[in-house]
Amino acid sequence: MAIVATVQIATLLLVLGLGILLLGQLGALGMGVAWLVTHTAVAIGVVAGSLLRHGSGQALDLLLDLASSSARVVAL
Repeated sequence: MAIVATVQIATLLLVLGLGILLLGQLGALGMGVAWLVTHTAVAIGVVAGSLLRHGSGQALDLLLDLASSSARVVAL
């Protein structure tokens, strides 16, 4: 549960921080860019943490499961 809370807090802080910086320059598009950059960075962090914690074999299985789940959702 601590990992989930950490990811959520990091997402909140990064979206708000980047959003405030980019909102003045790009308007509403700046918030969209901040959201995209934040979620990309957090996803990379989660994958890196998984690799460090569980090793590459299990992390690869997790990524393949995620990819197949995403493919099923897109196919609907």
